[in-house]
Amino acid sequence: MPRRYLPALSFEAPVSVDTARQDKIEIETQHGGIIGDADDNDHGNNAAGEVANFLNFLGSPPRDPGEPSAFGRIFTRPRRLVRPFANQAIRGTTRNQSHPPPLFSGSLRIKPLPEMNSAWRLSSLLSFNPTRFVRNQPFPVPASRLLQASPPFVHSLFQRALEPSEHDEFALVESDNWIPESRLWSLFASPRFWPVHLRNYLTSSVEEINRDLQR
Repeated sequence: MPRRYLPALSFEAPVSVDTARQDKIEIETQHGGIIGDADDNDHGNNAAGEVANFLNFLGSPPRDPGEPSAFGRIFTRPRRLVRPFANQAIRGTTRNQSHPPPLFSGSLRIKPLPEMNSAWRLSSLLSFNPTRFVRNQPFPVPASRLLQASPPFVHSLFQRALEPSEHDEFALVESDNWIPESRLWSLFASPRFWPVHLRNYLTSSVEEINRDLQR
C-alpha cells in the first residue's frame, strides 16, 4: 500500500495513531448561485454591484459596522469587491467580530456562469479537523449522560477558550488539537461516540454556511 494512501472516509473508523493523517478532511460543496439584474447600458455593472453588496454583508463586520447583526459570522471581509471576485475565506479571530471563529476552515468561491448573463456559482472548499472539533465541545450536563445508550449531544461549531495543557501534555497546534487522557474525555471521544461527533461536524458545518448564504 502506498505510504500516502488514505482509506475512504468512514464515520465508523476510530481515530488512532495509524489513521491520524485522516484527521484532516476536505470537502467541496456546491451552494447554488446568485443572479443580478443585467443592465445593457453599463454592461452588467449593476449586477456586479449587487453581488459585491451580497459579499460585503456575508463578511464579518467592518470597523464601523452600524448594524453588526447585518453581517455574517463565517467569512472574512471581502478582499476585492469588483469582478472577478476573489475567494472569500472562512475567518479566524477577527477584531470586529464578537463571535469566536468557526471550527472549520476554507473559502467560498464565486465564479461566473458563462452560459448565463450576470449569474455566479457559489461553491466552497472546506477543511475539517475532527480532533480539534471534539476537543472544543462541551460535555453533556450532567456528565453521567455519557453512560446512556444515546446521550443527547449539543455540538458547537465555534471555538471555545480552553486550558493550554493537562497532566503535562500540551497541544502542538493552537492548544486544542488533542484530547486529554481523563476518563470522561476518553469516553466522550471513544469509538462509540466518534461517528456521532463526525456526522454532526460535517453536516452542521455545511448547513451553517448555507444558512449564512440564505440570510
